[in-house]
Amino acid sequence: EGGLSRYGEKGLDGHRDRALIVDGGWQGDKLGLRLGHHDLGRYYASLSGLAGAGIRETYANASWQAAQWMSLTGDVRRSENQMAAPPVPPPPPTIPPTPVTPYTPFVGKTEAANLRAQFTFLDVPGLGLGLSVGESHGKSSGGSSNRNANQGANLTYMQPAWNASLGYQNSTLKNSIAAGSDSRSDTWTASYGRNWSDATAVAPASWMLNATASGSFQRQHLENGTTSTLNTLNLVVMGERSQWGRLSAILGGSRGHDATGGELRQHWYQLDAGRALGQRGGIRLYLRAMSSFQDRAAIAYRDKTAGVQLSYAF
Repeated sequence: EGGLSRYGEKGLDGHRDRALIVDGGWQGDKLGLRLGHHDLGRYYASLSGLAGAGIRETYANASWQAAQWMSLTGDVRRSENQMAAPPVPPPPPTIPPTPVTPYTPFVGKTEAANLRAQFTFLDVPGLGLGLSVGESHGKSSGGSSNRNANQGANLTYMQPAWNASLGYQNSTLKNSIAAGSDSRSDTWTASYGRNWSDATAVAPASWMLNATASGSFQRQHLENGTTSTLNTLNLVVMGERSQWGRLSAILGGSRGHDATGGELRQHWYQLDAGRALGQRGGIRLYLRAMSSFQDRAAIAYRDKTAGVQLSYAF
C-alpha cells in the first residue's frame, strides 16, 4: 500500500510526504510466517487515523501451534523514529485514544523482541489465558539509550451470548540521559461484552446487536518519587440488519493526572454507518470527535472528522 499526502494549517506552509507499507505472509498447518517493511514519512497525514508518521521499520513474525492447547507467537523488529518532538502535523487521534506510553526524548533506532503464549483449557470451553513478555532497546546517534521491558497476562472467557476479560501488564523504562524519568507502570484492564440476535438453530440471524464496555487503570511510578495515573472507560455498541445495513457508536472518556499533579481529562465519540448499494457497491458515513485537556491551555486539543466512503467491487 502506498500513499501521498499534503497537510497544511491555516496561515502556515504545507507539507507533502509519502508512505509505503509492504507486508507478506505464509501460513501452513501449524506454522505461520510474516515479513514486512513500513516507511511512513514524517509529515504524512491520513484521515483514517491508522498511520503514525515518521516511522520506518522492518519486522519478522512467526506463529506456531505447538499443541492443541498452546500456541506461540514471536516478533522481532528494527524501527527508526524520525520524530524527536510531538509529530508535525499531529496525527489524527484514534477512537478511543492510543494508551499513554513513556516519552522517548530522542530520534533514534529501536530493536525489539516480543513473545506471546496462548493457552486454552479443554476442560473449560471458552476459557483462555495469554502470557506475554517483551523487551526493546533504543539508541540515538548521540549515544544516549533507553530500555523498555514488559510482561503481562490476560484471562478471557467467551460464550455465544457474552464474553469477559481481565488483564494485567507491568512495564519498566530506563533512560540514560534522564534517569529521573525512569519508571515502572502497572496497568489493569477489564471488559464485558453482550450479544443479541434472532438467530435460531435452523436459520441465520437477520439482525444482531453487540455492546462492549471496557476500562483500563494505569499507574506510573517515576524514579524521582512522583506518580501519574490514567483511568479510561469506553463503550462500544454495534448493530446490523440485513435489509438496512450496519451502525456502530463509541463513547468514552479518561481522567487522571501527570507527574506534576496536573489534571488530565479527555472524552470522545464516534458514529459509523454503512450499507450496501446494489450487489457491488457500498457507502459508509462516519463522524468522530475528541476533546483533550481543555482545562490546560498549553496542551489543550480538540479534533473533529467527518467523512464519506464509496466503494465498488469490479
